[in-house]
Amino acid sequence: MIERLLLFLSIFFCSRVHSQQYFPLIADSARWHVFWSNGTGSFTDIFKTTIDTVIGNLTYKKVTHTSWLSSNDLFLREDTAQKKAWYLDPDSTGEKILYDFSLQQGDSIYLEFGPQWMGPILGTGWYVVDSIRNTNISAGIRRKFFLYSRSNPPVWFTSQSQSVPPALIWIEGVGASIHPFYPLQSWLTPSSWWSVNCTDYSSDVTCAFQNGSRQYHNTCYDNYMTPQYMSYIQDSCTWFIGDAVPEWKSDVTDIIISPNPSNGKFTLSFSAPKSFEGRIMVRDVLGKTRSNYFSGKIPVGKHLYDLDLDLPQGVYFLQVGSGDAMLCRKIVVTK
Repeated sequence: MIERLLLFLSIFFCSRVHSQQYFPLIADSARWHVFWSNGTGSFTDIFKTTIDTVIGNLTYKKVTHTSWLSSNDLFLREDTAQKKAWYLDPDSTGEKILYDFSLQQGDSIYLEFGPQWMGPILGTGWYVVDSIRNTNISAGIRRKFFLYSRSNPPVWFTSQSQSVPPALIWIEGVGASIHPFYPLQSWLTPSSWWSVNCTDYSSDVTCAFQNGSRQYHNTCYDNYMTPQYMSYIQDSCTWFIGDAVPEWKSDVTDIIISPNPSNGKFTLSFSAPKSFEGRIMVRDVLGKTRSNYFSGKIPVGKHLYDLDLDLPQGVYFLQVGSGDAMLCRKIVVTK
Protein backbone atom coordinates (compact mmCIF):
# COMPACT_ATOMS: atom_id res chain seq x y z
CA MET A 1 0.00 0.00 0.00
CA ILE A 2 2.76 2.46 0.95
CA GLU A 3 4.70 1.60 -2.19
CA ARG A 4 1.63 2.28 -4.35
CA LEU A 5 1.07 5.61 -2.59
CA LEU A 6 4.67 6.66 -3.11
CA LEU A 7 4.46 5.66 -6.79
CA PHE A 8 1.24 7.68 -7.19
CA LEU A 9 2.76 10.78 -5.58
CA SER A 10 5.88 10.48 -7.71
CA ILE A 11 3.83 10.29 -10.92
CA PHE A 12 1.57 13.14 -9.72
CA PHE A 13 4.36 15.59 -8.94
CA CYS A 14 6.41 14.68 -12.01
CA SER A 15 3.41 15.19 -14.27
CA ARG A 16 2.80 18.59 -12.69
CA VAL A 17 6.39 19.65 -13.35
CA HIS A 18 6.29 18.60 -17.00
CA SER A 19 2.76 19.89 -17.69
CA GLN A 20 3.27 23.27 -16.02
CA GLN A 21 2.12 26.14 -18.21
CA TYR A 22 4.92 27.84 -20.08
CA PHE A 23 4.86 31.60 -20.61
CA PRO A 24 6.71 32.46 -23.85
CA LEU A 25 9.51 34.98 -24.04
CA ILE A 26 8.24 36.52 -27.28
CA ALA A 27 4.76 36.98 -28.69
CA ASP A 28 3.70 38.69 -31.92
CA SER A 29 5.62 41.66 -30.56
CA ALA A 30 7.92 42.05 -27.56
CA ARG A 31 9.89 44.97 -26.17
CA TRP A 32 12.48 45.33 -23.42
CA HIS A 33 13.72 48.55 -21.79
CA VAL A 34 17.25 48.15 -20.41
CA PHE A 35 18.76 50.74 -18.09
CA TRP A 36 22.56 50.69 -18.00
CA SER A 37 25.60 52.68 -16.91
CA ASN A 38 28.75 53.15 -18.94
CA GLY A 39 30.88 55.13 -16.50
CA THR A 40 30.01 58.59 -17.83
CA GLY A 41 26.25 58.38 -17.73
CA SER A 42 23.22 56.13 -17.58
CA PHE A 43 20.80 55.48 -20.39
CA THR A 44 17.91 53.30 -21.55
CA ASP A 45 18.29 50.98 -24.53
CA ILE A 46 15.16 49.57 -26.14
CA PHE A 47 15.03 46.17 -27.82
CA LYS A 48 11.92 45.20 -29.78
CA THR A 49 10.91 42.34 -32.04
CA THR A 50 9.73 43.14 -35.56
CA ILE A 51 9.34 40.83 -38.57
CA ASP A 52 9.81 37.10 -38.98
CA THR A 53 13.05 36.28 -40.78
CA VAL A 54 14.04 32.88 -42.19
CA ILE A 55 17.73 32.07 -41.76
CA GLY A 56 19.01 28.60 -42.62
CA ASN A 57 15.50 27.07 -42.68
CA LEU A 58 14.79 28.40 -39.18
CA THR A 59 12.40 31.27 -38.45
CA TYR A 60 13.65 34.04 -36.19
CA LYS A 61 12.16 37.25 -34.89
CA LYS A 62 14.22 40.22 -35.97
CA VAL A 63 15.09 42.38 -32.95
CA THR A 64 15.94 46.03 -33.46
CA HIS A 65 18.11 47.72 -30.89
CA THR A 66 18.25 51.49 -30.74
CA SER A 67 20.18 53.57 -28.24
CA TRP A 68 21.96 56.90 -28.16
CA LEU A 69 25.23 55.04 -28.81
CA SER A 70 24.40 52.62 -31.58
CA SER A 71 21.80 50.46 -33.23
CA ASN A 72 22.08 46.95 -34.58
CA ASP A 73 19.81 44.03 -35.37
CA LEU A 74 19.69 40.69 -33.60
CA PHE A 75 17.65 37.57 -34.25
CA LEU A 76 15.72 35.57 -31.64
CA ARG A 77 14.15 32.14 -31.97
CA GLU A 78 11.98 30.37 -29.42
CA ASP A 79 10.65 26.82 -29.24
CA THR A 80 7.75 26.90 -26.79
CA ALA A 81 7.49 23.10 -26.71
CA GLN A 82 11.12 22.83 -25.58
CA LYS A 83 10.86 26.03 -23.46
CA LYS A 84 14.09 27.26 -25.02
CA ALA A 85 15.28 30.37 -26.87
CA TRP A 86 18.31 30.96 -29.09
CA TYR A 87 19.85 34.06 -30.65
CA LEU A 88 21.93 35.08 -33.64
CA ASP A 89 24.00 38.23 -33.85
CA PRO A 90 25.94 39.73 -36.79
CA ASP A 91 29.25 38.32 -35.55
CA SER A 92 27.92 34.86 -34.71
CA THR A 93 28.84 31.72 -36.66
CA GLY A 94 25.65 30.01 -35.55
CA GLU A 95 22.80 30.29 -33.10
CA LYS A 96 23.56 30.10 -29.38
CA ILE A 97 21.38 29.10 -26.49
CA LEU A 98 19.98 32.08 -24.63
CA TYR A 99 17.39 30.54 -22.29
CA ASP A 100 16.30 27.08 -21.26
CA PHE A 101 13.27 27.20 -18.99
CA SER A 102 12.97 23.40 -19.01
CA LEU A 103 15.88 23.19 -16.58
CA GLN A 104 15.29 21.88 -13.08
CA GLN A 105 17.06 22.69 -9.83
CA GLY A 106 20.59 21.25 -9.90
CA ASP A 107 20.78 21.15 -13.72
CA SER A 108 23.70 22.77 -15.53
CA ILE A 109 23.87 24.70 -18.80
CA TYR A 110 26.82 25.89 -20.88
CA LEU A 111 26.46 29.56 -21.90
CA GLU A 112 28.64 31.45 -24.37
CA PHE A 113 29.37 35.15 -23.87
CA GLY A 114 30.87 37.77 -26.16
CA PRO A 115 33.92 39.86 -25.18
CA GLN A 116 33.49 42.25 -22.24
CA TRP A 117 35.31 45.56 -22.06
CA MET A 118 35.66 45.41 -18.29
CA GLY A 119 36.64 41.75 -17.95
CA PRO A 120 34.68 38.52 -17.50
CA ILE A 121 32.24 39.32 -14.68
CA LEU A 122 29.84 36.91 -16.34
CA GLY A 123 31.55 34.85 -18.99
CA THR A 124 31.49 31.70 -21.07
CA GLY A 125 31.21 28.55 -19.01
CA TRP A 126 28.95 26.28 -17.00
CA TYR A 127 26.09 27.62 -14.91
CA VAL A 128 24.07 25.62 -12.41
CA VAL A 129 20.43 26.21 -11.48
CA ASP A 130 20.64 26.93 -7.77
CA SER A 131 16.91 27.37 -7.23
CA ILE A 132 13.59 28.05 -8.96
CA ARG A 133 11.01 30.20 -7.21
CA ASN A 134 7.72 31.85 -8.02
CA THR A 135 7.67 35.62 -8.38
CA ASN A 136 4.79 38.03 -8.85
CA ILE A 137 5.30 40.37 -11.82
CA SER A 138 2.89 42.65 -13.67
CA ALA A 139 1.57 39.76 -15.78
CA GLY A 140 1.06 37.45 -12.78
CA ILE A 141 2.99 34.60 -11.17
CA ARG A 142 6.05 33.49 -13.12
CA ARG A 143 9.00 31.19 -12.41
CA LYS A 144 12.28 32.82 -11.43
CA PHE A 145 15.51 30.88 -12.07
CA PHE A 146 18.69 31.56 -10.09
CA LEU A 147 21.83 30.40 -11.92
CA TYR A 148 25.37 30.58 -10.54
CA SER A 149 28.59 30.42 -12.50
CA ARG A 150 30.77 27.37 -12.01
CA SER A 151 33.52 28.76 -14.26
CA ASN A 152 34.02 32.42 -13.30
CA PRO A 153 35.78 33.63 -10.13
CA PRO A 154 33.80 35.24 -7.27
CA VAL A 155 33.06 38.95 -7.57
CA TRP A 156 32.59 41.54 -4.80
CA PHE A 157 29.01 42.84 -4.66
CA THR A 158 28.26 45.80 -2.42
CA SER A 159 24.63 44.72 -2.01
CA GLN A 160 25.81 41.45 -0.43
CA SER A 161 28.91 42.83 1.30
CA GLN A 162 30.91 39.84 0.11
CA SER A 163 32.46 38.14 -2.90
CA VAL A 164 30.15 35.54 -4.44
CA PRO A 165 30.04 33.59 -7.70
CA PRO A 166 28.49 35.68 -10.50
CA ALA A 167 24.78 34.98 -10.79
CA LEU A 168 22.11 35.18 -13.46
CA ILE A 169 18.40 35.58 -12.83
CA TRP A 170 15.97 34.43 -15.51
CA ILE A 171 12.27 35.27 -15.31
CA GLU A 172 9.92 33.20 -17.43
CA GLY A 173 8.19 35.36 -20.03
CA VAL A 174 10.70 38.19 -19.44
CA GLY A 175 14.25 36.88 -19.79
CA ALA A 176 17.34 37.76 -17.79
CA SER A 177 16.80 40.51 -15.22
CA ILE A 178 20.02 42.28 -16.25
CA HIS A 179 19.62 42.23 -20.04
CA PRO A 180 17.47 40.22 -22.50
CA PHE A 181 20.59 39.50 -24.59
CA TYR A 182 22.96 39.27 -21.62
CA PRO A 183 25.76 37.37 -23.46
CA LEU A 184 26.20 40.41 -25.72
CA GLN A 185 26.29 43.02 -22.94
CA SER A 186 29.95 44.00 -23.26
CA TRP A 187 29.92 46.67 -20.51
CA LEU A 188 28.98 44.51 -17.55
CA THR A 189 30.39 45.37 -14.12
CA PRO A 190 29.29 45.16 -10.50
CA SER A 191 26.91 48.04 -9.74
CA SER A 192 29.14 49.15 -6.85
CA TRP A 193 31.22 50.87 -9.56
CA TRP A 194 28.31 53.21 -10.30
CA SER A 195 25.85 55.28 -8.30
CA VAL A 196 22.67 53.37 -9.15
CA ASN A 197 22.17 50.28 -7.00
CA CYS A 198 18.91 48.67 -8.08
CA THR A 199 20.85 45.69 -9.41
CA ASP A 200 24.08 43.82 -8.74
CA TYR A 201 25.26 44.71 -12.25
CA SER A 202 25.63 47.81 -14.41
CA SER A 203 22.51 47.05 -16.47
CA ASP A 204 18.98 46.08 -15.60
CA VAL A 205 15.67 45.43 -17.36
CA THR A 206 13.25 48.09 -16.14
CA CYS A 207 10.24 46.89 -18.17
CA ALA A 208 9.20 44.16 -20.58
CA PHE A 209 6.16 44.23 -22.87
CA GLN A 210 4.30 41.71 -25.00
CA ASN A 211 1.78 42.84 -27.62
CA GLY A 212 1.77 46.30 -26.04
CA SER A 213 0.95 45.02 -22.56
CA ARG A 214 3.51 45.50 -19.80
CA GLN A 215 4.52 42.12 -18.42
CA TYR A 216 7.26 43.23 -16.04
CA HIS A 217 8.14 46.45 -14.22
CA ASN A 218 11.16 46.91 -11.96
CA THR A 219 9.81 49.55 -9.56
CA CYS A 220 13.15 49.94 -7.77
CA TYR A 221 14.07 52.78 -10.12
CA ASP A 222 10.83 54.62 -9.38
CA ASN A 223 11.76 54.63 -5.71
CA TYR A 224 15.52 55.07 -5.99
CA MET A 225 15.90 57.97 -8.42
CA THR A 226 15.62 61.53 -7.16
CA PRO A 227 14.07 64.27 -9.34
CA GLN A 228 17.19 66.44 -8.92
CA TYR A 229 19.21 64.51 -11.47
CA MET A 230 16.92 62.20 -13.38
CA SER A 231 14.00 62.19 -15.75
CA TYR A 232 11.94 59.52 -17.39
CA ILE A 233 11.32 60.22 -21.06
CA GLN A 234 8.18 58.24 -21.90
CA ASP A 235 7.19 56.56 -18.67
CA SER A 236 8.85 54.95 -15.67
CA CYS A 237 10.41 52.34 -17.99
CA THR A 238 12.68 54.73 -19.88
CA TRP A 239 15.33 56.57 -17.90
CA PHE A 240 18.19 58.87 -18.76
CA ILE A 241 20.78 60.16 -16.32
CA GLY A 242 23.66 62.14 -17.76
CA ASP A 243 26.88 61.66 -15.78
CA ALA A 244 24.75 61.11 -12.72
CA VAL A 245 26.75 60.98 -9.52
CA PRO A 246 25.63 61.89 -6.01
CA GLU A 247 26.76 65.31 -4.82
CA TRP A 248 29.26 63.90 -2.34
CA LYS A 249 31.18 62.34 -5.26
CA SER A 250 31.17 65.43 -7.45
CA ASP A 251 33.52 68.40 -7.89
CA VAL A 252 30.79 70.90 -6.92
CA THR A 253 28.21 71.35 -4.17
CA ASP A 254 25.16 73.51 -3.40
CA ILE A 255 24.09 73.65 -7.03
CA ILE A 256 21.03 75.83 -7.72
CA ILE A 257 19.36 76.46 -11.09
CA SER A 258 16.65 79.07 -11.38
CA PRO A 259 14.14 79.70 -12.73
CA ASN A 260 13.45 76.13 -13.80
CA PRO A 261 11.50 75.70 -16.06
CA SER A 262 12.38 78.79 -18.09
CA ASN A 263 12.43 80.04 -21.68
CA GLY A 264 16.14 79.18 -21.93
CA LYS A 265 17.57 81.77 -19.55
CA PHE A 266 18.85 80.16 -16.35
CA THR A 267 20.96 81.31 -13.43
CA LEU A 268 23.40 78.63 -12.27
CA SER A 269 25.13 78.84 -8.91
CA PHE A 270 27.37 76.32 -7.13
CA SER A 271 30.33 76.04 -4.80
CA ALA A 272 33.71 74.48 -5.59
CA PRO A 273 35.46 73.07 -2.48
CA LYS A 274 38.68 72.85 -4.51
CA SER A 275 39.87 74.18 -7.86
CA PHE A 276 39.64 71.88 -10.87
CA GLU A 277 39.63 71.82 -14.66
CA GLY A 278 35.97 71.41 -15.48
CA ARG A 279 33.07 71.95 -17.84
CA ILE A 280 29.56 73.32 -17.88
CA MET A 281 27.54 71.65 -20.61
CA VAL A 282 24.00 70.71 -21.63
CA ARG A 283 22.81 67.42 -23.12
CA ASP A 284 19.44 66.40 -24.52
CA VAL A 285 17.51 63.28 -23.53
CA LEU A 286 19.36 61.21 -26.17
CA GLY A 287 22.72 62.12 -24.67
CA LYS A 288 23.73 64.50 -27.45
CA THR A 289 25.71 67.57 -26.36
CA ARG A 290 23.65 70.69 -27.12
CA SER A 291 25.83 73.32 -25.47
CA ASN A 292 29.45 73.46 -24.30
CA TYR A 293 28.92 76.55 -22.19
CA PHE A 294 32.25 76.60 -20.39
CA SER A 295 35.51 74.68 -20.30
CA GLY A 296 38.48 75.67 -18.17
CA LYS A 297 39.72 76.14 -14.64
CA ILE A 298 37.12 76.61 -11.92
CA PRO A 299 38.71 78.06 -8.77
CA VAL A 300 37.73 77.45 -5.13
CA GLY A 301 34.65 79.35 -3.98
CA LYS A 302 31.11 80.24 -4.98
CA HIS A 303 30.25 80.72 -8.65
CA LEU A 304 27.38 82.33 -10.53
CA TYR A 305 26.65 81.98 -14.25
CA ASP A 306 23.87 83.43 -16.40
CA LEU A 307 23.01 80.92 -19.10
CA ASP A 308 21.11 81.93 -22.24
CA LEU A 309 20.38 78.67 -24.06
CA ASP A 310 18.92 78.77 -27.54
CA LEU A 311 17.20 75.39 -27.38
CA PRO A 312 13.82 74.02 -28.49
CA GLN A 313 11.21 73.33 -25.84
CA GLY A 314 11.94 70.14 -23.94
CA VAL A 315 13.87 68.39 -21.17
CA TYR A 316 17.66 68.75 -20.95
CA PHE A 317 20.44 67.94 -18.52
CA LEU A 318 22.88 70.55 -17.22
CA GLN A 319 26.22 69.06 -16.16
CA VAL A 320 28.92 70.68 -14.06
CA GLY A 321 32.28 69.17 -13.05
CA SER A 322 35.00 67.05 -14.58
CA GLY A 323 35.52 63.47 -15.70
CA ASP A 324 33.66 60.97 -13.57
CA ALA A 325 32.71 63.66 -11.04
CA MET A 326 30.18 65.52 -13.18
CA LEU A 327 27.05 66.60 -11.33
CA CYS A 328 23.84 66.55 -13.37
CA ARG A 329 20.55 68.43 -12.97
CA LYS A 330 17.43 68.33 -15.08
CA ILE A 331 16.32 71.60 -16.70
CA VAL A 332 13.15 72.28 -18.68
CA VAL A 333 12.92 74.78 -21.54
CA THR A 334 9.44 76.16 -22.24
CA LYS A 335 8.40 78.49 -25.04
